[in-house]
Amino acid sequence: MSHFPHLSRLALLVGLSFLSGCSSILPARGPAPDVFRLSTINLPAREGKPLQAQLVVDVPIAMGGLNTDRVVIHENSYELTYMAGTRWTDQVPRLVQSALVQALESTNAFAGVGRQEEGIRRNFDLVSDLRAFDVNTQGMSHPHIVVTLAAKLLRAPIGEVLASKLFKADVEAKGRGNEEIVGAFDEAMTAVATDIANWAAENAAHRTAEAQPVQPAATPAASPNTASQ
Repeated sequence: MSHFPHLSRLALLVGLSFLSGCSSILPARGPAPDVFRLSTINLPAREGKPLQAQLVVDVPIAMGGLNTDRVVIHENSYELTYMAGTRWTDQVPRLVQSALVQALESTNAFAGVGRQEEGIRRNFDLVSDLRAFDVNTQGMSHPHIVVTLAAKLLRAPIGEVLASKLFKADVEAKGRGNEEIVGAFDEAMTAVATDIANWAAENAAHRTAEAQPVQPAATPAASPNTASQ
């Protein structure tokens, strides 16, 4: 039995009051953000048989604060902000990686296309720097969506650079609403992914043809009427 019943009761009351006070200072839960994704990219299949080679698409290296799941707004030459109440379904570099994989798979140009983290055997690597994936509002009546990727096609596993090129799309949004802006992102990403898929397929096919050994010409058979020496 406690010799200090009033003290025990006082400690209980103080504890309850403290918990009540803690709960009252927690921030109020705001509305859930709108979450957006890019549409699946389906390109026309290239004619002929797929190249008997596999291509791996690396996660792009994100430049300038783009390694985020937020929608980036480029308001001036020096400052980036984020669109309030919006999110992408994944980090931006992984969204771009998925778009490139979808585009390349749909062309049927390679025997196999995969992601870097899948660890598949490959003949070529597609690596890139993501330099822009944002809403550009500098002095414009309507936002412009800019997607810029510097891509390199590498011969695996030695990492030899076979080709490199800068790809860019600039699409004007039809309005300032979320749907119009995401629609412009779709259009810009599809344009860049289409150009990269065709460029990668053409360069890989060209390099594969170069690497094929030249078969020696067959020696003509001796004529039966030719007298032996």
